[in-house]
Order: sequence, then C-alpha cells, then structure tokens
Amino acid sequence: LWTDSRYWTQAERQLDCNWELQRTSQWGAVPVGGNISLDPFLFSIDTWNSYRQALHGSGRTLLPIENNLVDQVWGDQRPPPLGVGGQLRGTGSVSFLAGLFNLRGHDIPYNPVFYSYTLLTNTSIRWAASLCGQGAWTGLSTHPPSFPGPAPTGPSPGPAAPPSPSPPHPAVPSPIEKLLEDSYSPVMLAKAVKNPKEQELLRAAHVRDAVAVIQYLLWLEKMVPQGQVDEFSGAQHIDTLRQSVLFQSISASGLNAALAHYSPSNGSSRKLSVDEMYLSDTGGQYLDGTTDITRTVHWGVPTPLQKVPAPPMPANTPLMVESFARRALWDVGLNYGHGTGHGIGNFLSVHECRCCGTRTSGPMVLPGYYRDGEFGIRIEDVALVVNAQTEVAQWGWAGRGGTALRGLHQARPGDTPQVGLEIRYLNTYYETIRARVGPELQRQRLDEEYRWLQRNTEPFPLGSAATTTTATTILGTLTSLLPTLFTGLQA
Repeated sequence: LWTDSRYWTQAERQLDCNWELQRTSQWGAVPVGGNISLDPFLFSIDTWNSYRQALHGSGRTLLPIENNLVDQVWGDQRPPPLGVGGQLRGTGSVSFLAGLFNLRGHDIPYNPVFYSYTLLTNTSIRWAASLCGQGAWTGLSTHPPSFPGPAPTGPSPGPAAPPSPSPPHPAVPSPIEKLLEDSYSPVMLAKAVKNPKEQELLRAAHVRDAVAVIQYLLWLEKMVPQGQVDEFSGAQHIDTLRQSVLFQSISASGLNAALAHYSPSNGSSRKLSVDEMYLSDTGGQYLDGTTDITRTVHWGVPTPLQKVPAPPMPANTPLMVESFARRALWDVGLNYGHGTGHGIGNFLSVHECRCCGTRTSGPMVLPGYYRDGEFGIRIEDVALVVNAQTEVAQWGWAGRGGTALRGLHQARPGDTPQVGLEIRYLNTYYETIRARVGPELQRQRLDEEYRWLQRNTEPFPLGSAATTTTATTILGTLTSLLPTLFTGLQA
C-alpha cells in the first residue's frame, strides 16, 4: 500500500501481515547519477515541470519513457483514443459542471452534483445529463455570440476551449508547447472567488451551522462526564443537528485523534473521556452554503505538550502560510503531514480550488498536530481572504475576513493566549459570535445554548490569566493562527 503521511499511522494499525506499507515520500530513493523515468502523456505540464524543478541540482534526471509498460500489456485490447482531439477541452470534474451551469443534483453521496458531460469551444456549449437516472439523457446545444475564454490567436486557430486545471501533457512538440498558456480553469476561479451575494449566503449558512455545533458542544459537555458518549454516537448526534452532512463525520477520541481522517464505526468506537482529547471534524450542506469546521476539546486538564504555545504577510506567497502555521511546532521540533488549507464551495464540494492562500479562494485554515498513540489536535475554520491595507505598503498584502462563527472554549488558568495580538483577536472574534449567533439562538428559543454561548465567549482580560473552568479548547499559537493575516493576490 502506497500512501502519504496523512495515513501512515492508520495503515500501521489496520494493515495485516499480508500488506506492506510504502511511505510515498520515503520510498524508492534514486541514487545520485540515476534517472527517473515517467510517461509524459500521463502528467500535466505543471506537474512535470514541478518534478523537474524538484530534481534540479540533485544529481538526478527526469526523463520520458518511450514505451509505457501498461500499454504493452494492453496490446490490441486497449480502448481506442477519442476521435476528437486537441479541439475540445473537458473540465474533468462534475463539480466544475455544477458550477458552470449553477445546477445541483444528488448523484454522489455528500456532494450535490450530478453526472453530465459538456463540450466547450470558443463558439458553442454542448451539455448532456442523465434524466432521473433512467438511462434517458437531456441537454442543450447552443452557440452564444461569445464565450469568455481566451481570445483566438493566429490566422486559423480552429476550435478551442478555456484551459483545464490539467493542461495537455508535456510530450508535445516544442513549437506547440511554446504556444500553450498555463492557467487555472476559468470555471475553477469563478467558483473560488465568492461574489458579494455568495459571501452573504455563506455567512447565513454558517450562522445556522454554528447553532448546530453549539448544541453539540453543550450536549457533549453534559453527557461525556457521565460516560454515555462514544465516537460513533457523537458523530451520529452532530449529523442529526444539520440539514444534511458534507462528509462522513470525523469523531476521534484520544489516540484515534492522531489519525487525521479517522471515522468511527459502531463496532469499534472509543468512549469519550474527560481525561482525553476529542477531535470533531464535521460539515454541513445547506442550500445557501457549505460548512466545514473542526474543534478539538479537552474537558479535563491538558498536558504541557497538548498546549504547544500574527502579522500580515506578502501576497503571492502561499508557502509562507504553511511556514507561519507550522512555526510554533517547528520551534519544538514538531510538524503535521497535511496541508494547511483548501477551498470550499457554495452548496457544493468540501475540497475545491487548490489555489489556497490566495485571494482567489475561500480557504480553510486547519493547522494541527498528531501524536501517535496519544492524541491529535486540529482547529479548522472557513476564512474569506480579502485585500488588506498596511501603513507602508510596498507589495500586495491580504487579510482575513471571518466566516465561521463557532466559538473557541474559554481557557483554564495558564491557557491564556500568549500575546496581546491573540487576546485582541479572540475578544473581537467572541464579540462577532455573540452579535451574529446570539440572536439566532434566541430566535429559536434555545435559551440554554444561548447561556452557554455567553459563558464561553467571555472576553479575555489583557495581561492576566483566564480563570473560567469550562472545557478547554487548545489555544496557544495553534488557535491564534485563526486571526493570522495571510497571503492573497495583489490588488
């Protein structure tokens, strides 16, 4: 089994002796002076060039293979190539088609999308979709006056289409490659950049979703000390509080929280305990928005390791987001194996545009840390990246506009945020939660939940330790990353 670092711990636990785990970043090291050969027809230009750049200066060479061994095994049985090539471009994703036509369906669990096919050229759109899953197809064929794709170049370009996220393979003649323009799909960018109406809808969805999460946290606060909640029943309970769920809920206690994508089963579910970490990564689908939220709580006293203790950043530097998010962990020799963010849709997919950390996406912020056999921590929120102004601006900068409105629990003594910037941000965040979520709780007559919200969003006093005794969300720098101003495109 070949897998990346997100699943190493889980694989070690769950694979029997018939399986051998191969860690993708550690497997098959090529000695200096060796070659790495790939079939260029199976890799995009972007991927090929990134591999070539990564190998530059390492004494290893990236070479294309002339004969693909899999093709040789196919022999005469290999399916024929498409009859139309180089003239049309498919988006390669049903979520792209849902975004392109602004239509939704229910063909795939957790995703409001439907199976369909679309051909786009500079002058026409052809779309076909299955009719109620009965084998019949319906669709449209239109020739609009213009299509917002790239302008034709040259005397006779022929049919063309907007670039796909995966450009043509790099095994093309050099003159043709020079004419290619490497770009994100315009459909991807249109989905990633939320217009004012989409932002308004997302915020409304997050207010209602915040109510569900607050109900869940209050329920846990009551039931966990009684020993009546396990991982599976917890996941079931949060799912019932939402209109519909976005993915299989991650509900992980203690050592299971060290598995980044752990989902419990009814037969092997750990009891939640006041003495252990509990990680809840869940999301909801609403007609006006998609939500994805992670909270890590401890109802007892966390260990010093579990309390591992932000300025704006330059534009066009997504890797700097990773550096800042991991800085506190790096200071003590720790790290986490997954990315720090991903895009999210409007009543669409949980993982969208990969151009996170830029103005073009509404990225998730999900730093964490996982200690094999002990615990796992992850804090995840939805953030809106906007242009930011600084007093002395030499480059483009970006700031964060909050969307998620789920509170961070108050801290026990000694857990107060470390610096004034963290305290000021958290206090402002709490004020926003009270102002936006409080009225919705009152409207639904959820009086106990409203009191819970008020209790858990008391402002931190500047310069003194917190003294409340409610459940502790892991604060310190991991949580303080939420206010961090992070990268975006220049204005």
